[in-house]
Amino acid sequence: MSDLSEYYQQTGERLDKLENSSLVVLQKPEYFCFGMDAVLLAQLTNLKAGDFICEFGTGSGVIPLILTNRRSDVKVITLEIQKEMSDMALRSVFLNGVQHRISVLEADFCRTSTLLGTGVFQLVVCNPPYRSLNRGLINPVQQKAMSRHEISGSLEEWVREAARILKPKGRLAMVYRPQRLAELIMVLKENRLEPKRMIFIQSKKNRAPNLVFIESVKGANPELIVERPLIIYQQSGEYTKELINLYQGGGRFEESIR
Repeated sequence: MSDLSEYYQQTGERLDKLENSSLVVLQKPEYFCFGMDAVLLAQLTNLKAGDFICEFGTGSGVIPLILTNRRSDVKVITLEIQKEMSDMALRSVFLNGVQHRISVLEADFCRTSTLLGTGVFQLVVCNPPYRSLNRGLINPVQQKAMSRHEISGSLEEWVREAARILKPKGRLAMVYRPQRLAELIMVLKENRLEPKRMIFIQSKKNRAPNLVFIESVKGANPELIVERPLIIYQQSGEYTKELINLYQGGGRFEESIR
């Protein structure tokens, strides 16, 4: 691995190892580094045997790496509009030896259905920018700005394109901000994506949620299951056992951590 990393790693990049796994990810702090929301999206998403998956806006490529590590029988096509990021993600794919299972395309996700066809995928995963263009200061660094603000596409465009490329009963998994949850659910339903599973993510037990995981199914009947919240930190400030278990590739605990 050291010889490979020396070959694939470029100036200004660092090589991060994901906890309790053999996965490594190239990152460039000058651009953008993945956060906990990306890892939780990849670990909370339900995977089925043989899933053909599409991801929008891969960034460092951490989400498809985790997904293919969770199940050896799934394949992922991921799109990234920024050349520097798509190139770095592709090198991470080769570093982990999964180039036969993950394809990285330098492309605008808004053109996915044109490039790859409609009704193709069983699962779409995405972690869209949380802020609209009229909310908050836009970062002067383009790579960071595009990951935080809807520069490359609006929420409506992310959801609409996902609906187009999904097969009937295909699933869309997202992590988003609770402050825009009402807007998100409205957009999902407008595109015949029925919310079926939701998890609020809280920093501590007595805090309001700062993230929400939501999984929708194309053409499904209405019935939403809201699971108990996922708590990140214990009152002591340490990670909860459930969060650590998720990071290490395990599922959710059946009972809440007290």
